[in-house]
Amino acid sequence: MLTNENIPSGFKVLCAEPELRIKYSAQPSCCLILFFMPFICLFIGQVLLLFTELYEAFNQGIIQAIYQIWQKIIKHWTFGFSLFLFGGITFYAIWINFGKIEFIANNDSLIVIESLFGISKRQEVSRANIQYLQQLQNDPYESPSWNLELVTNKKRGNLDISWFPKLTESEINRIIYHKIVLMEQQTFERIDWLSNVLADFYKIRIRP
Repeated sequence: MLTNENIPSGFKVLCAEPELRIKYSAQPSCCLILFFMPFICLFIGQVLLLFTELYEAFNQGIIQAIYQIWQKIIKHWTFGFSLFLFGGITFYAIWINFGKIEFIANNDSLIVIESLFGISKRQEVSRANIQYLQQLQNDPYESPSWNLELVTNKKRGNLDISWFPKLTESEINRIIYHKIVLMEQQTFERIDWLSNVLADFYKIRIRP
């Protein structure tokens, strides 16, 4: 029976029978937080500036406010782009340091629930549609981390595989079939442990 002994940091086995429930809590990294801090500060500064502009504009009336905001968006489009960019970086930084993922494996399906500060996203794939697990290494020269994907039997469409003559079978399958990213930017120890647990439960293959 699966227990909480000798498992990678961040994981917790909530239940082993009759269904398997595993929860992963991101491990905050001071180095990552310091690295992303300038982007987070820039995003906060832009948000404060935006609210200041909105406050001043709405004091002049709704119609005038909408007109002024539209004019500023057209004139200063780089502000909107940078706000979107820094917002995305900020969310990613918070997610990899404080996000949680719960895996619920049962005889009918695999459910993956990602949550961050009360906001959650749920994905479910039926057992019949589970094909195999894929372990993918990111660029070892930039970040020696790994991703874990579940490749399903559901095709994206009638793609002609002759378009991809130089790709391996595994790479072609990742293009043709729908996939679910179970974990990303993790150590190989975590990816390997989770993939082996799920592969053993569903009796499926693991592809490197």
